[in-house]
Amino acid sequence: MVVVLVFLVLPLAELAVFVAGAHAFGLPAAFAALVLSSVAGAVLVKHRGLLMWRRVNDEFAAGRVPTTELLDGAWVLAGGALLVIPGFITDALGILLLLPPVRAVLRPLALRAMRRRAERSSVIVVGSSGTGGPIPGAGWFSPATGGFPRGDVVDASGRERVADARVVGLDVDGPRALGPGR
Repeated sequence: MVVVLVFLVLPLAELAVFVAGAHAFGLPAAFAALVLSSVAGAVLVKHRGLLMWRRVNDEFAAGRVPTTELLDGAWVLAGGALLVIPGFITDALGILLLLPPVRAVLRPLALRAMRRRAERSSVIVVGSSGTGGPIPGAGWFSPATGGFPRGDVVDASGRERVADARVVGLDVDGPRALGPGR
């Protein structure tokens, strides 16, 4: 349904709005507005993207997870991309995404959606026995259950060894092998 809206309805709506704008302000003015918004969007994406990158690095350097900065960066990038796409509707949506109050409203919604998706995900874990070899029985971590099934990650003596495991990939459809070329 969303695909139909994006690829069929949105271009038709953009065309209708452009024709109305050209009729109201003249074709040269409407065309100039589309070109200027695309150029402004490209410049904005570059400038704001570099600024967000610096903020993310500053948060990492301070030992904090840059959640707000990453989400804001994603919204700004999406807003700039919408400005680059020719059309007054996408320009309006792009401008909205550039406004900090709008991003502040969207941030908790995005975090909630990411949390729900993570709760439905499985994570494959590869561990180390401390001798450089893999932990026998390295397996799947499920955020929904809060951990590994009993005995899923154990060392040679049969004790659970989760402390030195590392996450190597996410799979929302259930267990499958993740790695190079897969």
